[in-house]
Amino acid sequence: MNFQDFKIQFETDTPQIYRTVFEENSDLIKVKKAKVAVPNLEKIFTTTLKISNRSGFKGMNLRDLSAETGISLGAIYSYIESKDRLLSMIIQQVMASIRVVIGDRDKQPDNPVDRLFWIMCTHLYLSEVMQEWFFFAFMEARSFKTEGRNDAIESELFTEKLLADCLKEAACAGQIECVDPEAFAAMIKPLLQDWYLKPWKYKRRGVTVDEYFTRVEKFIRASL
Repeated sequence: MNFQDFKIQFETDTPQIYRTVFEENSDLIKVKKAKVAVPNLEKIFTTTLKISNRSGFKGMNLRDLSAETGISLGAIYSYIESKDRLLSMIIQQVMASIRVVIGDRDKQPDNPVDRLFWIMCTHLYLSEVMQEWFFFAFMEARSFKTEGRNDAIESELFTEKLLADCLKEAACAGQIECVDPEAFAAMIKPLLQDWYLKPWKYKRRGVTVDEYFTRVEKFIRASL
């Protein structure tokens, strides 16, 4: 697997992301026709991420969102109800993407060591194509109410558990030496986060996501 192959597949599946948002929030979204609602949800979300990454979600109001999307304020309310609801919908979609793309056991290799690096690689690829989403979820977590903060925490712990389970299984099979899989998994996570939190650093150095994964993989293999 390489990033270009992943990106092509992800772009093919992207419309389903917004369709999933529509279906999971159909009780609150007043627009009932998917062919109308899904494109507008995509526009609302991508514009929210653009504004938030430029000036912060807290400072954004729905009039700003209306002005930049070209969707009337009344129509905006028919989709998201409130800023808090919009915040919740975005973090829920980040979580759903992680679970579907990374957490699908049928896609993962059987060998625990191979699975460990598959999860790390896939996480990096996903965070590359959804960089604004991941950045938003991390940086705006402080703006979430209790439920939203809990969702953000669960999202991070979900990935850590996937990594820790691989380490435990590989250690039990005698493939690696790892005394504390949970702690080691917690140390891997910031290496993955650095890619989408500080993309400017790697862009300046001319490092691609494939090259970054190769470097991280070598470091982890040497440590184990």
